[in-house]
Amino acid sequence: MKKLSILFLANSFADDTIQYMPEIAKEVGYDLDMYNLYIGGCDINKHINNIVNNLKAYELRIYNEKTQQWDTKYDVSANEFIVSQRWDYIVLQQSSFYSGLPHGLENIEILVKLIKELANKDVEFIWNMTWAYPHYSDLEVFAKEYRSDSKYMYESIVNNVKEYIVPNKDFVKIIPNGTANINVREYLEDKFLFRDGFHLSYQFGRFLAGLTAVMAITGKDISKVKFHPVEIDEATIEIYKKCVVDAINKPLEVTRR
Repeated sequence: MKKLSILFLANSFADDTIQYMPEIAKEVGYDLDMYNLYIGGCDINKHINNIVNNLKAYELRIYNEKTQQWDTKYDVSANEFIVSQRWDYIVLQQSSFYSGLPHGLENIEILVKLIKELANKDVEFIWNMTWAYPHYSDLEVFAKEYRSDSKYMYESIVNNVKEYIVPNKDFVKIIPNGTANINVREYLEDKFLFRDGFHLSYQFGRFLAGLTAVMAITGKDISKVKFHPVEIDEATIEIYKKCVVDAINKPLEVTRR
C-alpha cells in the first residue's frame, strides 16, 4: 500500500473534506497520513499573518489509525508543525465567504512562499476548490456577494480558480469539490448535501467530498469503492461516483444531467 503524507492548512471546509478520506483511500491502495491545521473560517490573509508571526493559533486535526477517528490538539503553530515532518502534499483553500471573491487570493503566492521556506523541498501543493452554498442558505454574505444564487457563487469560485490557481505552477492538482457538489445537484436535492447553510452533511456531503479528494489526489478509480456511511443507499452512491468522475474530467465545468 502506498503511503502519502498530506497536510491541509485550512478551516471547517477541510474538516468536511477529510472526514472519510483515509477509509476511501485504503480501497484504492493508499495509506494516508493526514492532518488539518484548522481555524474556523480562516482565509488566505489570516494564514499569512499567522505564519509571519508564528502564532499558536491552530487546532490540529490528526487521523488516528487505531480508532479511525480524528483527534485534536490545541494551540498549535503552523510553522512548527510544517517543519516537523516530510510532506508529500500541502492542501490550501480559501475561506468559503471569500471563495468567489478576489479577497486574499491575490496574496496566494505569498502564502505558498512562506510555506516553502518551512517545508521539505519536494513538497507539492494542491488547491481544494470548495463548494457553493445551497439555495436556501440565509448567510448574509450569500445574499450580499452572491445574489443568494448557488450557480452564480459556483461560477464566481470557478473564475477565481481560473485567475489565481490555474496559472500558478506551484499547484500540481485541484480538488474539484465545488464541481462534484454542484454536479450532484443536477440529480438530487441539495438538502441532503448540507447540514446547515454552508457546511456539508456528516454523511452524504462529507462522503462526496472524500470521494472527490481521493480521486483527485491519487488519480485512482473510485467506482469500486465499497466503503460508505451506512445512511447512504446504493443508488445515491452511484450518482455520487458518476458526478465525481465528471468533476475530475471537467473540474471547472458543470456536467448537466
